[in-house]
Amino acid sequence: MAEKTERSKAGRQRFFMGERDQWTENVLGSWLLSLKSMPEIALLREIAAAFSLERSPEESTLLPGGLIHETWRVAHPGQGAFVFQRFNEGVFPDPGAVQSNVSQIARHLPGYPLQFLQDKRGAIFYRASDGALWRVSPFLKEGEIRSVLRDGASATAAGAALGEFQARLLDFPSSQLSVTLSDFHDTPQRWQTLWRAHRLANHSLREQGAALLARLERHPSLVTQLQDQLTAGEVPLRVTHNDPKLSNLLFLQNEPEVLCLLDWDTLMPGYSVHDFGDFARSLVGAALREGSDPTSLYRAAEEGYRQNADFLFPCESRSLLLAAKTLAFELATRFLTDFLQGNAYFQVRYATENLERAGQQLEVLDFLESLH
Repeated sequence: MAEKTERSKAGRQRFFMGERDQWTENVLGSWLLSLKSMPEIALLREIAAAFSLERSPEESTLLPGGLIHETWRVAHPGQGAFVFQRFNEGVFPDPGAVQSNVSQIARHLPGYPLQFLQDKRGAIFYRASDGALWRVSPFLKEGEIRSVLRDGASATAAGAALGEFQARLLDFPSSQLSVTLSDFHDTPQRWQTLWRAHRLANHSLREQGAALLARLERHPSLVTQLQDQLTAGEVPLRVTHNDPKLSNLLFLQNEPEVLCLLDWDTLMPGYSVHDFGDFARSLVGAALREGSDPTSLYRAAEEGYRQNADFLFPCESRSLLLAAKTLAFELATRFLTDFLQGNAYFQVRYATENLERAGQQLEVLDFLESLH
């Protein structure tokens, strides 16, 4: 049994280490290609003026890692740096709803480190001359995004930060927020969408995705189990982040503490455990990829989350590990669906990247299944 476990562990590390090498190559390639779409200085000046930044920007640097939007760090002399983000309306077809949600929560959390500038009309989105929507926020130079956590203290702090964020929004009526992405964590619906995409895909795509689809089919209970438990427990919808993956947590540099949660576009009514599950599966995935200890990191993160999530119903509290498994399963389903649909949703660097991402989430799921 021990030999089998070691072989399994080594296999996971080879899988993710190989993925990391490929990721490095493709980030470099993506960066070189992105130079063609780097915003012209005149466009940056237009956007800066719209948000009442007094001086013209000096330089811009692409911030890698986003799967949806395009983001740049833009330096302004005498005013520090700002984050300029080109909003993807293909993914979020109702930017007005996103703007309303983000603005309401920003007002509800005065002093929260993540803030958004308003243009001269009082809006956080500006339609620029390139036809795209842009928004601007101060660049938090004291913060850093971590691709992996190496110690339990950071994992505990990350879990605690997520629980605190949810707790601070308990008194905000979730019904006041718009649903910006329908059925976002509706796992049964995601499963049906995958099979519909499979039926409509061409023969080549179906053949390439067949092995992963077969692996997903080995987990039929994950399609409905979490949703059934939440429904049976009469768990209320609360304000949830819906995308609190590790890369959406900003840590204080050289410290375990979390400064804030980033990327509020998916703020909407939802189930709190979905947030924990998404955070936990991303934490575990990074640990597997980078050779950290996923077991101790998961345990520390769950402990930190529970410290501030005393609002959970008993059925939610019992479902945290199930939520992590379900979100890994769901994301694998989404990546495979997008591959079968021609990579229409997630940004990709090469044609089979979503296929590989689906496989990585299944590796995460396999590991989570080993926890008790």
